[in-house]
Amino acid sequence: MRILNMNFDTASPTGKMMLTILGSIAEFEREIMLERQRKRGIAKAQSEGKYRGRAPTARAKADQVFALDRAGKTREAIAKEVGISLISVYRTLRTRKDAGKAPVAPPVKRLRTTERHKRREPSVWP
Repeated sequence: MRILNMNFDTASPTGKMMLTILGSIAEFEREIMLERQRKRGIAKAQSEGKYRGRAPTARAKADQVFALDRAGKTREAIAKEVGISLISVYRTLRTRKDAGKAPVAPPVKRLRTTERHKRREPSVWP
């Protein structure tokens, strides 16, 4: 690449160095801008009550999840009915007080059988 109005060529070592330096300066300026935004902008918005962050959806629906679980619904049915992910259902059920008494996740089944996946001897070429 050759930049005509700055008169340096990126095929030469000097041109590559200049492009690297310009890229580093641009990245530095971007980081400084983001830091100022985080420190001043977000802090000001929080003090004015405008910046609250994302509302927790699964935690707000924890009572519904507990009620449907007590009713005997499956985890998948709970997730579909409440409108949250399956992982959120498991995470919410893990937070309830009697979580130690009731299993939350089903036991993991082995995928391989021992007879089918035995190590085979290498075949001998004739």
